[in-house]
Amino acid sequence: MLELIIDRIAGHTVNGDVGEFKGKRILVALWSYANADSMDALKILQFLAGLGAESGISVIGIHIAEYDFQESFANLLKEIERQKLGFPVFQDTGDELWGLLNATSLPAYYLFDPSGMMVMEMNSNNELQEFALTIADNLGVPFHTKMLNAGKVDQIYLGSLRGRNLHDLQKPADDKISENTGTIFGITLRGEWIQNPESIESAGKGGDITFKFCGYELLAVVSSIDADSATFEVENRAEQPRNLSSNLVQILKRKDKTSVSVKIKANKNIGIYSLIGR
Repeated sequence: MLELIIDRIAGHTVNGDVGEFKGKRILVALWSYANADSMDALKILQFLAGLGAESGISVIGIHIAEYDFQESFANLLKEIERQKLGFPVFQDTGDELWGLLNATSLPAYYLFDPSGMMVMEMNSNNELQEFALTIADNLGVPFHTKMLNAGKVDQIYLGSLRGRNLHDLQKPADDKISENTGTIFGITLRGEWIQNPESIESAGKGGDITFKFCGYELLAVVSSIDADSATFEVENRAEQPRNLSSNLVQILKRKDKTSVSVKIKANKNIGIYSLIGR
């Protein structure tokens, strides 16, 4: 399988080269720059890639475009440069390698031995961290085990419109309002929602989304954002979001998970693809 992967991506990576990777231990990482857990793991992948020949492991990144704006090579290259990635990345247009590896979620990691046989599959960042720690111990090099944030829970997509419409988002089918149910005011769909169901866009100045959030961290996947795009408020207090990538922003992060009121108010049109709580 590894030979098929190398042959497919050789000469077609967005950055770097995989021409000399055959016959080595290879860690293939499926990731996305709009995926929160993928972005968490970049430090570990950078660590492993930076060990070089000493570790006997080479890293290949396979980027999966979860949203339409990620399909652009230019956008992906900009993000690679932004994150200063030290390993080659291939844009998996059409999810060809995703299917070949039978992947079901992001991120995912696959270790191949020098013969090209898959010897380990890791479906969580905790497994990747344990793997990196073992490599570091064997080499006698320092590895910061707190590279990943502790206490994470599965992502909950609060604002996705996949298979739903605005009425459903405002009033659930069972008429019960849960902690993570959003209420929409002045929001219009971005294009034809049946064709592009994951994106909503504010109707312009004055549009806002308000909801209750109970979790440790709240993030948003946005089409684009700058300092004037929107105002983020938590319990009526303005928060300055932290840009984790070009399209992933961290609205809040805290040590407890008590329920808080969150408002995102558009100052100009802003496309929101997903709100992510964990």
